Amino acid sequence: MMWLYLTAAITAVLGAFGWIINKDASWWLKGLMALLIVVALVAQIVIIKNEQKEKETTKYTGILEGKPVTILSGTQQVYPKLQLGNSESILVWQGPQGEPMFTIFEDNEITIWIEKDALKVSAKIRNAKGELIAELIGNEWKAAIPPKIWDRNYNNNAIEVIDETGDVVFQVVLKEDVVQFAAKMYSSTGEGFGMGSAIDPKLGPVGIFEKTKPGEAFNLKIEPMFKYPSELHMGELR
Repeated sequence: MMWLYLTAAITAVLGAFGWIINKDASWWLKGLMALLIVVALVAQIVIIKNEQKEKETTKYTGILEGKPVTILSGTQQVYPKLQLGNSESILVWQGPQGEPMFTIFEDNEITIWIEKDALKVSAKIRNAKGELIAELIGNEWKAAIPPKIWDRNYNNNAIEVIDETGDVVFQVVLKEDVVQFAAKMYSSTGEGFGMGSAIDPKLGPVGIFEKTKPGEAFNLKIEPMFKYPSELHMGELR
């Protein structure tokens, strides 16, 4: 499409230039054609830059049509660059293809994808006993245990889950070329693995990994992004 515009613009410019050098043309007509040439060239430059910008836009952003794009999946071994919470620490998987980054991703069946310009997440949420509390299925909440005091909130670019105490246990934010990820995940046996960030007095925000034994609580704290309860504040940021 860009070359079509370019060809049309060149043809128009050449035609207009012919008018300008025509000795029989009046001065005002020559001036008008010169102005049209400038406008056409400026418009063409804008079109070319916009098309180049669209091509350079990362696959994690923009309006996506057709088949959804998976950007994180433990079962499919698809991993993006992960930003640990609010820190500047970026985790990049460089292990052998086909091998899991973290087996706990598979145990919790975490899948993150983009569909129609919106972040979508499916995951199994477990407590410190390894019990399945709830499931996220494309951002929709499905409680596995009667208490509904666990909650989730989300918008097009982020999603998080809080437990019965109000602590954030799962948080994903979609950025231009990374996925900001923080979570306190438990396996089916109750072993915990946390990822996030904390403030170091000297270094500022730093990435954090934490592992717990069955039944142990996390020291990791994740700052909430959304207001709760979600049924009254759906999509509202703090």
